[in-house]
Amino acid sequence: MQGIADFIELEQIYSQTLGNGIHSLAVCAANSGEGCTSLACALAERHQKSGYSCLLVDMNLYRPAFDRYFNLPRADWSLEEHSSSSAMVNLAQGYNVLTASTLPAMDFRKSELVNRFIETWRRSFDAIVIDTSPLNALNRNNIPAELICGAADAALLVVRSNKTTESELLTAYNRLQRCSARLAGVVMNDAECPTLAEELLRETTRLERMLPRIASWFANKIRSSHFLNLSV
Repeated sequence: MQGIADFIELEQIYSQTLGNGIHSLAVCAANSGEGCTSLACALAERHQKSGYSCLLVDMNLYRPAFDRYFNLPRADWSLEEHSSSSAMVNLAQGYNVLTASTLPAMDFRKSELVNRFIETWRRSFDAIVIDTSPLNALNRNNIPAELICGAADAALLVVRSNKTTESELLTAYNRLQRCSARLAGVVMNDAECPTLAEELLRETTRLERMLPRIASWFANKIRSSHFLNLSV
């Protein structure tokens, strides 16, 4: 999708996830920078605007995003009873954010605790949206994304076109399969895909040496075409 917050595409994703009765949703990707944070925030805000309460949780401890995204502090909350409540920030009616904890990742690597805590959050909110670490980025300073995805009702896998390779995607998918995650769908982020105009302009450069005037004429026509410059 071009622009995660695009209204029509966001509605399609929402109607198949939070709008379809999914109460806890993990947003994941094979690598960093694929658009998970933008999608997670957009879905949480969309759910809140439908009159539901939503908790947006950052579970990427190695490269957290919500503290910068919302200009909020991080806190040392844990998966102990009531620990996260004081760290939650209410941004609007029914829209709450929990930034990444400052505690070591090892404190969050117990699947039974993660399952129990998501269930605890569900008793207070209509929906939980969790931004995870990259599935293929394994390090001791983070929570394995597949652990979060397996604990949630469903997972959304974000794939950035022209960036994620087939082998990276397959590795990420296998990790989700091994933890029995329910994959609600795959979201294609086309932010870096060239427009048809860009592809055609690249082809016109072949004419420049032999037919410079024609090449220039074609290039001007392509640049001025609104249709050709639309993103895919």
